[in-house]
Amino acid sequence: MPWTFFNSSGQRLSTVARPLKSTVTYGSRAAATATGSVSYTGAGFQPTAVIIVAQGNTQDNISFGFGDDANAEQSISVKTMNGTHVMERNATNIIMGISGSDSQVAVLTSLDADGITLGWTKASSGEAVNFVIYYLG
Repeated sequence: MPWTFFNSSGQRLSTVARPLKSTVTYGSRAAATATGSVSYTGAGFQPTAVIIVAQGNTQDNISFGFGDDANAEQSISVKTMNGTHVMERNATNIIMGISGSDSQVAVLTSLDADGITLGWTKASSGEAVNFVIYYLG
């Protein structure tokens, strides 16, 4: 029996047939790396959805991103800004700006035969980002 995922408005986001395949890989992005697209491989199959958990190297911040083959992307980040914890939601980026004005953000460009492609945008000085990609297929 397939699993079907819906958003809060009842719109179908994706359907996943069982059995579900999954694997995890690790990635990183240097603060100085310019804006551009990067492919990440190692899934061993074409994913239908991904979950990405990212953390900036220099800040007490974390981002949780979700994307699927229906082109639905969401992320939530928890940041420390001026000594206060702030939670943000974003419907465009799968990896949120980790440290405010100096950040690296990413959108899910494609789900590929062996992984994903992320489109990165560097803001100001950027910030190094480490992340884990959980592939589902």
